[in-house]
Amino acid sequence: MNNYKHTEGVKIVAEELMKLGLEVQYTTEREIPIDIIAELQNNITIKLIVRIVSPESQYTWIEKSKLDTEDEHLFIAALYRKSNINNIIYLLPATNWKHDNPPFRIKNYDKPGLVSKPEYGINFSQKTLELIENYRLKIIVSKLIGSK
Repeated sequence: MNNYKHTEGVKIVAEELMKLGLEVQYTTEREIPIDIIAELQNNITIKLIVRIVSPESQYTWIEKSKLDTEDEHLFIAALYRKSNINNIIYLLPATNWKHDNPPFRIKNYDKPGLVSKPEYGINFSQKTLELIENYRLKIIVSKLIGSK
């Protein structure tokens, strides 16, 4: 069951980033959806929007208006609660939602009668978990540190 509060999820992600040697700042301004700003050792700054996902809920999303898919330094930090003691953090680049390319989904809700706002989402099914294995926190941070 997904019983973490958002603030607890943000704290867990921030702690893991600090363990990897990143400098972390929390953002408090709610007009922007960014939860964490982290600076890597090579002076690259990344912005994170934290989402909590459990095996029961499996799906997470963000309104299209709140995710800039052109920003190469913007990530969804998906905290996947595999069990009460086992969390996996994925850093999913916002740029992956430029196109509807599984497992990165775009839902426009543009058919008559639909009232939901357009969104970007990802389903955390077993198949998807295999597809996003290379987006684990340590792997992406290592790539980012080596990219400059």
